Amino acid sequence: AYAGRAVKEDPSDGTGKYRLPEGFKKSFVLFNLHRAKEHLERGLVLVEGFFDCIKVYQAGFPNVVALMGSTLSDQQEQLLVAHTDRFALMFDGDDAGNKCLRDFYGRLRRRTYLREIHLESGEQPDRLGEDRIRKLLS
Repeated sequence: AYAGRAVKEDPSDGTGKYRLPEGFKKSFVLFNLHRAKEHLERGLVLVEGFFDCIKVYQAGFPNVVALMGSTLSDQQEQLLVAHTDRFALMFDGDDAGNKCLRDFYGRLRRRTYLREIHLESGEQPDRLGEDRIRKLLS
């Protein structure tokens, strides 16, 4: 899946924000789902960003997908529960990551098995060593 990076700066508002390609909506996509579907017997590991996803994949977890942000859209929720009912949630150890954990738990706890991986304050999956990732997800 396209990672949602800018193709062109939008100078109209002067903020330096970027426009996404026409037709692309991050809220409809889970990064790496096409590969992770082959490993659903392990459930899915869910992370925030695509760099997090790549790092967790390299640590030996091909069943990892990324939101490409810190919120779960209705469309992403539907994609997730259509594929499995087992999730390990590994979000950044910051306010946004903790909020995402709480939101997921509130939305999915009644119909899925959720395992929360709590990172220390300031930790991010893409900055962890492979051994630490394997320990957290084992």
